[in-house]
This record gives sequence, C-alpha cells and structure tokens, in this order.
Amino acid sequence: MSKKKRDKFSKKLDDAENTARIRLFGKASKKYAGLIKSAHALEPTMVDGLQFLSVLYLVNEDISKKNDPIVSGSFYKLCQLQPSTKEQSLPMALPGGIFGSFETNRVFAEVTATLKMDEGMSTGNQDAFNEAIEIFLQIGNAPLYFSRYVRPLQSRITGSRAALECEARSQILKGAALADIYPNAAIPHYMIATRALRAARKYNVESKYRKILIGLRMVRRCWICGRLVQGANHFKNMDASVTGYFEYILKENKEDLRVIDGSAIVACMPCSAAITTEAERIAQIYHDRLSREIAILKSEIQNLRSKINQMAGVRGL
Repeated sequence: MSKKKRDKFSKKLDDAENTARIRLFGKASKKYAGLIKSAHALEPTMVDGLQFLSVLYLVNEDISKKNDPIVSGSFYKLCQLQPSTKEQSLPMALPGGIFGSFETNRVFAEVTATLKMDEGMSTGNQDAFNEAIEIFLQIGNAPLYFSRYVRPLQSRITGSRAALECEARSQILKGAALADIYPNAAIPHYMIATRALRAARKYNVESKYRKILIGLRMVRRCWICGRLVQGANHFKNMDASVTGYFEYILKENKEDLRVIDGSAIVACMPCSAAITTEAERIAQIYHDRLSREIAILKSEIQNLRSKINQMAGVRGL
C-alpha cells in the first residue's frame, strides 16, 4: 500500500481518537467502525482493537445519554468481542472523564462480571453470582469504570466491594426462597448478607435486610389457636379490646405475654385469615340484603312518583 494511503489512515485514526477525547462518543464509534475495512489491508493487527473501540464508544454513548448499557444491549455487544480480541493496551476514553491507556482484558473482565451479577439478580442463578464474585475479586481494590451507570451496582465502587454486593445478593435470594417455609433456615443467609452489605458500605440496603432478619427471628404465640409461630410474616396483630383484666389472667397463668401488643392481639396467619374471611362473608350477606331492600325502596318511590304525576295530570284537566 502507498505511503499516501497510510498517512490518510493515520490521520483518520487520530481524528477518531480526538473525537473520543472530547466525549463525542457516537461519532467516535462510527469513525472507528469506518476504519476497520481500511485496517484489513493496511494494518491487520489493528482490526480487533478498532472493533473493540467502536463498540466501547456505543457503551459510552448510552451512558452519556443516561441509558443503562445493560438494558440497551451495548454491554452484551462489547462482551461478545472478547474471544476475537487479543489482550492489548489501547488509548481509550472511559465514563467520568477518564482518558488514558487501558488493558482490553480489564474492561472485558468488568463487563463480564457485571453481566453475570445482573443475570444472578434477574434469574436467581447462583452460578452466575459465583462467577461474578471470582472476577470482581481479581479486579480487587481497583475502581470499576462502569459501576455507577449500570443497574446491579449504581455506585462508583471497587471490584472488592462489588464482590461483597454479589455475595449479599446471592444470600438474600437464598434466604428469601426459605423464609416463607423454613424461617430458621433463612436466618443464616440473611446474616451473611447483612454483614457483606455492611462491609460493602451499603448501609441503607443493610438496614432494610436487617429488619427482615429481625422479623425472621421473632417468635409469637397465637392468641386464638395457641400455636408458637416464628417469623413476622407468619403472624399479624389484630385490633381487639385487651383490658387490664386479660393481662392479669395471662400473668396469673404464666402465659406468653407476647400474645398481646398494646390494644391488639397476635394471630397466626391461618387464624387471622379465617377471621377475615368469615367477617367478609357476613359483611357480604348484609350488603346483599341491604342492596335488595334499597332496590325495593327505589321501586316503591318510583311507583309513588308515577301516581303523583298521574293525579297532577287529572287535576290539570
């Protein structure tokens, strides 16, 4: 190939890089994509790098438009290039105003781990969580490039903290699957999750799941059937009239005082559901009866109105 063609290619390459530097990512993506055909003839070793940058800037363009690259699909497109892209260092612009020379494998690692974490959260796939944890731990204490802009993480964090979040999410899904049937079995999973969230400094999320953990540990005796019930989602407080006399009876009989909560009584879900169902059945009976009586009354009023109109018509004659 002629020197003229090589010089022209080099200028276009510089132009694409400068376009990326000034954060015009959509244009940069097109310019790098446009160079691929020429690179096959002039610089074949550059082809996979140009393909990488053309798709990377699709990711950055999504982020600049406040679109999640996982939702848009650009993260998946970038990840699909990994098998055909040799490990290399390329000058690239990254979100947050970063520009420099970065390893392609480092970018692929973060994108792959983030997609695996998202898969775990979306489907409950524990293997996906495990893969994400392993990759994030390899990244270690280095800051992640894209974490602030993608739905599984949504904050600027390190690989190590992302691994902790993955562990927490994995344990939460395991615990949630057990909580409704085996509260005791769910407790260890929520304990690990809250510890991991605290270590990851996700204090608001930790507080949410700590409350669930406290609820799982709660044990109450049903006022109605007398069964001992564990887990706040397995009983409810129902408004009642609990006077001092009934508190006295409970104390005298050495019964569990937790069957009352202020002016309410504790009822297990089957008992409370039975009471609610029966109350609704009775209410429906009265509703239907009242509806029939109202219909009869309306009919009588209509008949009376018709007679009055008839009488008024006769007098008018």
